[in-house]
Amino acid sequence: MEDYVNAAQRHFDDAKLLHTQTPSRLANASHLYGFAAECALKSIMLGSKNKGNVPRVHLPALFNEFKNHSVTIGNAALACKVKKYAAKFTSWAVEQRYHNQTVFGAQAVSDEADAAKNLLALREQFIRKGI
Repeated sequence: MEDYVNAAQRHFDDAKLLHTQTPSRLANASHLYGFAAECALKSIMLGSKNKGNVPRVHLPALFNEFKNHSVTIGNAALACKVKKYAAKFTSWAVEQRYHNQTVFGAQAVSDEADAAKNLLALREQFIRKGI
């Protein structure tokens, strides 16, 4: 069974290590920040009781699925909170795992790191407070 909460934190922690080491490993850090964000969104979609189904899609398409899910469960405010982070992952793609590391820019990866960190925090708020 998938454990999106654990996977989100694990991917984020590993991404941060790769991002902050010298020299930084931007390509792999970017990839893991994207998966951390995905897992955070999927864990929110499953809810604190880890019930239901999540779409088998990756970023950035998952942001649209999340919006539809939030509206369906009557929590459009949650979709609005998440929407501001979607822009940081518009160029992220699961296929980037095959790209040359030189195409990953430091600012873009830092933006992804910030967005992933905020999505994990939002996930924590959701689990604790049911926002």
